[in-house]
Amino acid sequence: MFGQFRWLGWMLQPGIGNRLPPGEQWAADNGCFAKPEQFEMDEFLRWLDFDHRDRARCLFVTAPDRLGQWEETLRVAEPALKVLRKAGWPTAFVAQDGLVSERTPWGAFDTLFIGGTTAWKRGAGAAALIGESVRRGVPVHVGRVNSYRRFKTFQVMGVSSVDGTILRFGPDINALDLAWWLRALEAQPSLL
Repeated sequence: MFGQFRWLGWMLQPGIGNRLPPGEQWAADNGCFAKPEQFEMDEFLRWLDFDHRDRARCLFVTAPDRLGQWEETLRVAEPALKVLRKAGWPTAFVAQDGLVSERTPWGAFDTLFIGGTTAWKRGAGAAALIGESVRRGVPVHVGRVNSYRRFKTFQVMGVSSVDGTILRFGPDINALDLAWWLRALEAQPSLL
């Protein structure tokens, strides 16, 4: 149904069991949102290489993060970004509540991923980071975007991609909604 949209892709994550259809664009999340204590870099690297996934179609791989905790995220992400890059993966740093541009490890990652709590993500701090990332020419991805209003808001801010779980819950009805969002945004070439 969505093959007509040039920028629709897949977000993969360890432990979910989803398989990537051949030839599709994709990104990888680390699974730390739900179970940060279970993240293990060697296992993550093995999972990334599973089934010889097409690296050329990979937008980014997220370094580990801690929800709402920018300092702890920075501590666990910086060494992981180096390992992921050394392994040849495009990297994403997940911004969390309170992060400011001066503390962002610009140059250590390929994509800025706006994570954090919903309140922070919708506030001035995240908006400032998005603006700085766009100014620097670094793509921005925003996680947990499950409404047209958020979709449109982030489009106006210049983000490159978003993800959400809208199809997981009520896929028959929500697939129609998502198709409408995508058509509306496709008509406005400023997004993605």
